[in-house]
Amino acid sequence: MPKPSIWNVAWLKTRRSLLLVAAGVLVPLLLVNPFREMLSEDDSWAYARMVEHLLATGRYELDAWAAANMPVQIYLAAAASKLFGYSLSLLRCTTLALFVAGITSFYLLLRELGRSRAIAALTTCTLIASPLVLMLAFTFMSDVQFLGWLLLSLWLYVRSISRASVTGILLASIAAGCAIGTRQFGIAILVGLLVSWLLCHRESRLPIRFLLAGAAIPLLAAVAQIYIGLRRPTFTQAYRMAELHGFLHHSASALASEAVWRLLVILQYAGMCLIPLLPILAATNGVRSWRKYAVIVTSCVAVVAALSMGSPLTARPEAQHRGIWEPLAMYWLLPTHLHRLHWAMRLLDLGGIAGAAYLAWMLACFFRSGRWRSPAALLLAGTGGTLVLLHLSYVQLNDTYIAALIPFVLLLASGVAQRHASRGLYTCSAIACLGLIVAASLWMRAESAAQEAVWASADALLRSGVAPQDIRAPLHWAEYHGAFDDWVAAGAPGFVPSQPSDRGRDALHDPFYAWLNTRSAAAEYMFLDSAAPYNRADWQPIRTVAFRNARFSKRQLVTLRRR
Repeated sequence: MPKPSIWNVAWLKTRRSLLLVAAGVLVPLLLVNPFREMLSEDDSWAYARMVEHLLATGRYELDAWAAANMPVQIYLAAAASKLFGYSLSLLRCTTLALFVAGITSFYLLLRELGRSRAIAALTTCTLIASPLVLMLAFTFMSDVQFLGWLLLSLWLYVRSISRASVTGILLASIAAGCAIGTRQFGIAILVGLLVSWLLCHRESRLPIRFLLAGAAIPLLAAVAQIYIGLRRPTFTQAYRMAELHGFLHHSASALASEAVWRLLVILQYAGMCLIPLLPILAATNGVRSWRKYAVIVTSCVAVVAALSMGSPLTARPEAQHRGIWEPLAMYWLLPTHLHRLHWAMRLLDLGGIAGAAYLAWMLACFFRSGRWRSPAALLLAGTGGTLVLLHLSYVQLNDTYIAALIPFVLLLASGVAQRHASRGLYTCSAIACLGLIVAASLWMRAESAAQEAVWASADALLRSGVAPQDIRAPLHWAEYHGAFDDWVAAGAPGFVPSQPSDRGRDALHDPFYAWLNTRSAAAEYMFLDSAAPYNRADWQPIRTVAFRNARFSKRQLVTLRRR
């Protein structure tokens, strides 16, 4: 019998699901190129500094900017740095490693839940295609690292519960402990485990020793997180605790309004990941058509109303929705990266509204069906529901936080797709997934190339003896080189600890950014695109660095020195 070959059509048909997932992972890796000595426009710089501090002193210490405690992420990166040498590229690769682990775990979880290879592969590819997940995978943020540990633990828990394996549940508890050690909200896994044990049918309930084996390590990790947070809070942690205290002491009606707004906006952002699956969802007939479309239309109206009203307490002005034609209600990752692509933000916004409507319909069907009473479904529903509740009650809500909720949405969608996906609809969704991945990867590659050019130029000045404060560099470069520490050391000018943030104002970051802008205005060096105009009487070009934009056109970054 001849050995299977990748050119054998029959072999390709049986392996096409794995090829789809492999393409979804390899395409962004090849297009974006993670091996760049720069950090993206997020909080990666603070966590990178923590790794450097651990390597230099042997002590784990939170950066003054950091509010989250993430010893697992920092020690993992430090261990990799001991083996391969510290670099910003290596930090990014640790996130990508956990991204691949999470993607693999998600596929195996879908298979464990009875999904076919084809549907498991399509759903996994849809997770990769989510802009939030894909963009965060190429950072040193905790979101995707947490997602990787979360999915690994959930797959191991579900597998171990179905097989009554003590060894498996111990491994799951280790992964859950790592998830909590990466982000405190990982405590949701513990709640999901308890919900699964308490609410499942008595005949399906595992012995108490299984619950204890599965909960011991994550419980210890949760206690350690609380102890570390209370023992010696950082500058930012102390402020966030005061801010949370003020947030929770609003009136009950204000908090209820905020919770409704948050719930509906979370629904929209989670619904964005369903954009490639909308053709399949639109073709389903799982309930009577009038009931299905009543839920969908009502959900659309509710989400649009919430977006138009805006958050009553926490959203900033740049994140306010003033009608459905002003895209995206939350700020940070997507507006930071896509603010120049207004049409793309609007498409994501409208796609998220459509996805939110179908998500509400799927949730209604799920709870009506009674399928949620199995131990695995209760574990997943309890974990996902607890994550939602945590996001409703914590003072901050940024779009990056939604990444951890996306797998739970796709688990629901995979059940619908399993029953209703025809070959044609499956093909359309697979093409849409790969198209989104390619488009996002090309954009990310261009953004990374431009940032790499700025970092290379700024680092060259630094090596020549120029002080960081004399360089008008991007915000995240200045922060990586101590700008926030300098502001704190200067007495945090403009910061009033007793004056908490309210809607439209960030009492912590706004004064810091104002101080940094003032300092940067007097800097001796700055950087501009070669096509940008500048006053030649005041500035002298001294160096250029070439890079390519999203269309692969050659661009140049010019280093300018004040005359």
